[in-house]
Amino acid sequence: MGKSQSALEYMMTYGWAILIIVMVAAVLYSMGIFSPSSSVSATITGFTGLGVTQAACVNSVNNQILALYVSNTVGYTVNVTKINVTGSSNGISLSQNVSSLLGAGQSGIFYVNSACNKSSSSYSGSVTITYTEPGQAFSGPFFSNGRLSGISTKNIPNSVASFNGQASTNISEIPHSTFPSGSNALTIVAWVKTTQSTTYPFIFNYGLYGTSEDNAMIGIYSGQVCADFWNQHLCASGTVSGGAWDLIAFSYPGGSNSATTYVNETGTLNAVNPVPTIQTGSGTIAVIGSGTNNFYDGYISDVQLYNTALSTTQMQSLYGEVVGGAPLSNIGLIAWWPLDGNANDYSGNNNNGVAMNVQWASP
Repeated sequence: MGKSQSALEYMMTYGWAILIIVMVAAVLYSMGIFSPSSSVSATITGFTGLGVTQAACVNSVNNQILALYVSNTVGYTVNVTKINVTGSSNGISLSQNVSSLLGAGQSGIFYVNSACNKSSSSYSGSVTITYTEPGQAFSGPFFSNGRLSGISTKNIPNSVASFNGQASTNISEIPHSTFPSGSNALTIVAWVKTTQSTTYPFIFNYGLYGTSEDNAMIGIYSGQVCADFWNQHLCASGTVSGGAWDLIAFSYPGGSNSATTYVNETGTLNAVNPVPTIQTGSGTIAVIGSGTNNFYDGYISDVQLYNTALSTTQMQSLYGEVVGGAPLSNIGLIAWWPLDGNANDYSGNNNNGVAMNVQWASP
């Protein structure tokens, strides 16, 4: 009788506590906290109006990049103008100017170069996001402050993709239904190192290839960087260095507007006014390192695709980051393939490719 009474008293005393613990555990499980596939990359505190929902360090070939996933809970469209990061361990303060509109309820990805410690597996620091509210009676500026800690560093190997000029070597099977189509604006960016100039090796291309449809592509023709919509050559006046790293790009504003092809910081505005009919979807292709009969021989890194035309100033910014730098923050980024030991897309859009006989080499 005594033991039964003691058990009953125990349950009466601790029963509610046990019930609360079970309920909390159930809620956490439903949120995915205890899921084997769940990965909590950072402890995030503070932030109002503009909230940082995720954060991670991305170590590229030459930079230590802090990626911030920012959500707009202000209730109005905001313009993010600046991000300040101060590290707790090293005390280094960095400021990155941006100009990016986020609608109410929208999210965006912002990158702060050199904000993480490449030799460390964690990061902690304070972040201030500066923004305005265009069209409101008081437009700001406003500030959202918070802290990040315990970020799991995502180590990107110091490697680049090496192609051997054969049909069997490429990165293919890339999803591309969300790529710019028709005559919509686009920009293709890549870092390349090659001595190949006798053929027309394709670096990146997508879309249906035919006489009544266009594909968007960029490659090297006799050392000259050229972009194409089917048979419309849009070439840069400069040439690649031959054996050194060069930033090449093709920026098309859409419609019948002239496009610009870049080699490093120098852009050539083409006189041709193309009106492409780029087709994406069934029967089309998206490939890095090859085309129909045009196979690349050399190294490729940091391929980026945007659904907007980048300006010369923006291209200069990318060039200043050198090989392994982050793409521009939240400016229509569709895909980002660092080619750092895999064919994955790090833009968050899951446009992962499949590497076919590609070798990974030191830059």
